[in-house]
Amino acid sequence: MSDTVLSLRSISKSFDGVTVLEDITLDFRAGEVHAILGENGAGKSTLIKIVSGYHPPASGTILLEGKQVSFGKPKDALNAGIHTIYQELSLCPHMSVAENIIMNDVRRFGRLVPRRKAYTLAVSEALATLKQQDIDPKTSVGELSVAKRQIVEIAKAIIGSAKIIIMDEPTSSISKSDSEVLQDLILSLKGAGITVLYISHRLQEVYQIADRATVLRDGKLIGTMERADFSDDSIISMMVGRKLVNVYPKTQTPLGEVVLEVKDLTDEKGGFRDISFALRRGEILGIGGLVGAGRSELLEAIFGLRRSSKGHILLGGRKARIRNPKQAIRLGLSFITEDRKKTGLVPYFSVQENINLVNAQFLNVGGILRTSALGRIAKRYKERLNIRSRSLSQLITTLSGGNQQKVAVAKWLERDPRVILFDEPTKGIDIGAKAEIYTIMGELVLKGIAIIMVSSELPELLSVTDRILVMRQGEVVAELKSSTTSQEEIMKHATKLRN
Repeated sequence: MSDTVLSLRSISKSFDGVTVLEDITLDFRAGEVHAILGENGAGKSTLIKIVSGYHPPASGTILLEGKQVSFGKPKDALNAGIHTIYQELSLCPHMSVAENIIMNDVRRFGRLVPRRKAYTLAVSEALATLKQQDIDPKTSVGELSVAKRQIVEIAKAIIGSAKIIIMDEPTSSISKSDSEVLQDLILSLKGAGITVLYISHRLQEVYQIADRATVLRDGKLIGTMERADFSDDSIISMMVGRKLVNVYPKTQTPLGEVVLEVKDLTDEKGGFRDISFALRRGEILGIGGLVGAGRSELLEAIFGLRRSSKGHILLGGRKARIRNPKQAIRLGLSFITEDRKKTGLVPYFSVQENINLVNAQFLNVGGILRTSALGRIAKRYKERLNIRSRSLSQLITTLSGGNQQKVAVAKWLERDPRVILFDEPTKGIDIGAKAEIYTIMGELVLKGIAIIMVSSELPELLSVTDRILVMRQGEVVAELKSSTTSQEEIMKHATKLRN
């Protein structure tokens, strides 16, 4: 008997005349972890939405355990045993853990009113299977961390007798330690015979848990490889269609005078305290540490988004009063935030409108907006940063993550900033787009711009920056030279508990 649980045969899909998947034929084995890889826009999301019943294929067939199936809606796929866990989790924060877990299977515990005792016991058993007995079924989901909420989603799939669980970038918003817990859970699902389709940009995670990996590029299936054949060179070249000579291009730039000084800066809300450092012209200063160490809060304070109770900031040797972002912008500061969708871009604006979010206020003469100038600016940065869009009028939400991030950078460059603050600059983008962002950063420092970069990716910190400040529990606990330190040394400083 074949161990194939799911087969796709000649699956194709188009939107508005644009082909996004072309003739995909692929098998998934029972009890395997199968990674789906590819650059943003490669077709990964469309593929999983077809398998999940969100989109019907334009052509081709789906076989589940050897039988042809057709999903008219997501509920059909769910009833067939296919559960999908998206980045935006489908949980109700005001309901309890138990109520969320039985949501898709509520009639099993009582036709009209679900029997609380019965479903609480079933939920406790599902959590015990995942070795997560510390999660109280009565707790409101809104009180849980993102990592714990993901575990609730997995328990929800187990209660629903899942045969296949699809995970879309499951570690994008959780810490390294939580990622390791999640990976252990995935391996336990595999041991229980459940197939896991795993979509991720993080190749190291794929190497640790995947049995096979399939690469998509421009809507086509490029190849499927076994675990023994995994390597950076083979996977990256399949993903981008070329060999990346250097994933982390480092620009050697002579450092200039000090452009920014932070002295004894302390957050009014307790996010960080007594932070002091200097930043030189043409330098990339990295800030490492665990999630919650105060890194993002520090950038927000420098940009005027948080009040400080002590300390001050100097720009060009002069004390600067930065009480809001408008003052920061006028002083030559720019801030590319961690969550580009919520705080970096306006989702339903065009590429041109987003590039000019900062510029528009400076091109308003007598209440009249100089739209021709806005168009020229957008065109210039589209070409300069190689922003791939059909036109400047294209909605920003239709661009890949990497191209959205380029727009988030482009919106600041016309203001000729002295200092750019990057918070997780390559979060949620593929390896090819990451290399392009690093190249852009290198070009910026060659022009004399100074950069502060917060990152949770240690290889990125080590390869792109000149120096690294390590933060722990709101304090800078180490300053390291990037060329001579290591991932192990950074983590040692980031995780050491106070006496």
